[in-house]
Parts: sequence; C-alpha cells; structure tokens
Amino acid sequence: MWPILFSISLHPQIQAFPSMPNELVDWIPVNIAASCISSLLLTPSATTYSVHNIVNPHPISWDSMLSLLQTCTSLLPIMPVKEWTKRLAEVVETIENETEVPVRGLTLPSFFEEMAKQQDRGASGNLKKAKVFETKKTEGVCAELRECRAVDGEWVERWVGSWRKEGFV
Repeated sequence: MWPILFSISLHPQIQAFPSMPNELVDWIPVNIAASCISSLLLTPSATTYSVHNIVNPHPISWDSMLSLLQTCTSLLPIMPVKEWTKRLAEVVETIENETEVPVRGLTLPSFFEEMAKQQDRGASGNLKKAKVFETKKTEGVCAELRECRAVDGEWVERWVGSWRKEGFV
C-alpha cells in the first residue's frame, strides 16, 4: 500500500504527500528479506513453531522518509493526511476513466481515511506510539538483518526507480 500512496501522491490532481507524524517506516529491501527467510528456513529451530519479525531493526519516522522521498521526486508539498484523503476522495468522485488515478488507489480511500483518523487520535493523545516490532530473535538467526541499516536515500532512490520502471509512479 505504500507504493500506492506514493503513486497517488504524485497524481496531478493531488500533488502532495500526506503528513503522518505517528507512523514509522521499518522497510527493508527485498534481497535482505529474502536472505532472512532463507536463513530462517535453513536454521534448525528448538521449537516446532517460531514467529519472526522481518522488519528493519532501525525504523525511521515518516517525516524522515518524506525527506528522503522528496530528494528522489519533485518537491511536493506535505499536507495533513486528513486533507490528503479528502483530496483523494474528490479525485475518485470526479474521474471518468479508471486510468486517471492508479486503479489500486481507488480501492484504498477507506484505508487511508482510517489512517487519517488514527493520526487525529494520535494528535489528541489517544493513540499509543507507533508499533515497533521486536527483531532481536530474528537478528540472532539472520546476519543480514543484524547488519541492516536504516532506510536511507540510496534505498529510496532504488525503490522509486523500480516503481517508475514498472509505471507505478
């Protein structure tokens, strides 16, 4: 859903990124995730069932992610997520052709509206801090995750480049 959000943000009728101060970004490149999955599958476990979190052990704030993203894209303004979702709803109402907005974005307005509500609750102090998944157990098995760095400009440039190549943004 994150690439969809970016694609929608770059749409000519939206042209803004949503501000979500209560969000954290714990993404990792797919090659690190794949290495972790391989390591976990090939490492004998003391138990028959084990749960592992394959996320970045060094999450960054959404605002930091937007700063990185803005270096890879045109400098779009940042607006409150509530206003961004309102703009998305207006676009969805006015389109005549599904190809005018990324089709997947048309199916997610309610998801983004719920994110806006959560951000509102967070601003009023009613929402807990963003979830941070524990990775120590997974890091104990996966050197790739142990050595993983926080999301940085190099990764964001690669992701945006991939999305552009695929016609997603």
